Amino acid sequence: QTRFILGPQPMAGCDFCLPGGALIEVQSDKGVTFTYEPVTITGVFVVAEDDPYGMFYRITGAVKG
Repeated sequence: QTRFILGPQPMAGCDFCLPGGALIEVQSDKGVTFTYEPVTITGVFVVAEDDPYGMFYRITGAVKG
């Protein structure tokens, strides 16, 4: 995955509904392999201002560590 959302709980039920709580958009140049296991992501953490999708936080240049 090169672009995905981290949230406090897995998404379930409605595919178009985002879970409540803090959501972090992750952008990765090389991609991160999907897994149900915990992973460590490193990158540049940014507070998003006026994001059209309503994201408050973003990690850019993310890599799996």
